[in-house]
Amino acid sequence: EAFADIRSQAPLVPFFSTVTGGWVREAGVLDGGYWYRNLRSQVRFGPAVAALLSEGHSVFVESSAHPVLV
Repeated sequence: EAFADIRSQAPLVPFFSTVTGGWVREAGVLDGGYWYRNLRSQVRFGPAVAALLSEGHSVFVESSAHPVLV
């Protein structure tokens, strides 16, 4: 309920989400449900990196409020 009023916008820079396991490019993805899952669900960092490696990416930036993966 606390996230119900969050308005979703398309990101200015596409990013690969460890919540959805895919690219975030469109409006509608980053709604209240997304942020709830981001707080409550397991971070899927390993599968996200594996997917990006399979696409040919080789440099990764982990950005969060707390440096858990450092």
